[in-house]
Amino acid sequence: MRIRDTDGYDAIITGPQKVKFDNVNRFRPNDETNRKHFDDFFRGSRVELASFKVKGYEAAEFPDYQHENNLFAEYPATHEKYHVQRAMIRRWDLTVLGLINREDSIWQKLVTREDHLYRMASATNSPLQQYMLRPLESPDEDNIAADCVAMYEVRSNTRRLGDYIALNGHKWSPEQKLDIVRALLAPFAELHSMGAAHRDIQPQNLWYAEDSAYILTSGFHASFLPEKGTVKDLSKLIKSASSLIPEDVYGGDGEIRNPFAQDVYLLAIVAHRICFPEHKIEVDEGLAIWKPIENDPFDGKLNYFFAKAMDLEHQNRFANAAEMLAEFNSISFGNDEPVDDAQTVIQELGKGNFIKRDLSPFALMSHFPPIPGEAPPLFGEKNYLPLYGRWRERITQVLAESRHRFQESRSKP
Repeated sequence: MRIRDTDGYDAIITGPQKVKFDNVNRFRPNDETNRKHFDDFFRGSRVELASFKVKGYEAAEFPDYQHENNLFAEYPATHEKYHVQRAMIRRWDLTVLGLINREDSIWQKLVTREDHLYRMASATNSPLQQYMLRPLESPDEDNIAADCVAMYEVRSNTRRLGDYIALNGHKWSPEQKLDIVRALLAPFAELHSMGAAHRDIQPQNLWYAEDSAYILTSGFHASFLPEKGTVKDLSKLIKSASSLIPEDVYGGDGEIRNPFAQDVYLLAIVAHRICFPEHKIEVDEGLAIWKPIENDPFDGKLNYFFAKAMDLEHQNRFANAAEMLAEFNSISFGNDEPVDDAQTVIQELGKGNFIKRDLSPFALMSHFPPIPGEAPPLFGEKNYLPLYGRWRERITQVLAESRHRFQESRSKP
């Protein structure tokens, strides 16, 4: 059979031989001459590309973030009727995982992690919920398609942190940079307190809300969520190259990795970009490493913080983001900051050991309001306002002590 030979196959199947149609010799439909006519038609003005819409939100023509392994693309979207409403649409391509991972359970485990974490934070009244993009559309857990989509609300004056740094980083004062780093660490302190970790932290899956000065999080596809099972076997496919950590390079097979220490290292890289936007971080063997900055605007005060957070040995880093945030505050605030009476009172009241029957949460909040935007929730969880101790005597004592410390700090040369 001629078709078995390469030349025969080309001549019969793909070659430019003519086929007789209606007694007229014409080239085959896949001939370059005919393909040009098809291209002119479908790419011309007579055919309009269909727009990509989800629940009334129309996606932009091009994504503003593309996963480097093409696992998904994220598109900015605007509501077709209410143009002030914005969203981010994530469109998955799960075929990238290959046939060996073509299982509904694997796809579900990967695609639903972010929504699961959001629901868990909501159910437990965790502050973490305030630091996540709110889901507007989620994939059907019982029927995960290869090209499924998820959609999240992006409020006005909110943009990706990487874009925000690129536009404004050169204008920030040292104090503004410190505030933004604190905003960066706060969500992950809450995340780690829930026993979960992100493991793929980078500026493109963080969002800065200019009106509230919060940083919001997204991109939890590689996250450590014990109750959802591990995605360790897929880590090379789903994690970004920019999320490379020392354990990836120097760690041995079967070595147990600390997910919180991984986040600490990645957070330090982002914090470096915030604090030193005009200095590219040092890289050795593909790993980001800390080296003191010349003409440091912080006069070396943050050297210990970065050196510890980016230590090549994970056990030498901060244990978690909460410890990292506490150390950063102690360094950046120092002893020159005024003591905030309200926050001090709330913290000290929690050290009491019996019930205060005369004080409700609402009364305490009324008499001693905390910092705006940081009001503690009133009910139920371990971090919520505890109602213990003899509150009247304790308040008087704490206020006197805090004011005395403040006066002492001001009197120092």
